[in-house]
Amino acid sequence: QLCDMRILLVLVASTAIILLACGKNKFETTPKLEIKSINAEEIQPGGTLRVVMEYFDKEGDLSEGILTYIRVRTNTIPIPNPTQNDKPDTIFAQLPKFPDKSQAEIVQNISYNFMDENNDPLSLGKNDTMYFRFTVTDKEGNASDTVETKLVTAVQ
Repeated sequence: QLCDMRILLVLVASTAIILLACGKNKFETTPKLEIKSINAEEIQPGGTLRVVMEYFDKEGDLSEGILTYIRVRTNTIPIPNPTQNDKPDTIFAQLPKFPDKSQAEIVQNISYNFMDENNDPLSLGKNDTMYFRFTVTDKEGNASDTVETKLVTAVQ
């Protein structure tokens, strides 16, 4: 019986080691992006939405890569006078040069002025609601998964 118990213990330990070794690692060739926090769900005039993300990249070659973010509008009222008030929804920003790291934070500030498109005096008091999607692309062209913020509001 003691021999049978040892064999069972070895099998259980071996299985646990195999499962841990086969588990998904955060450090892959394709960058992984996670949103850690946003500073507020309501942004007041003159304010800034601050999105803090963490990236994981096996090669650590995200320095001077590309951060892409897309505003997804959820308003039911169209933008008044879109030829004058509409702004692009997709922004491509080059990341700064920094030492190669396989894990670090990216902070993206988005101004109220970018978020607010309802500057028609007849529409005052109607908030702009949206969320943002983010992705990063490293120097080798490997793009991360897409992550999303919570719904945020540019308060009128």
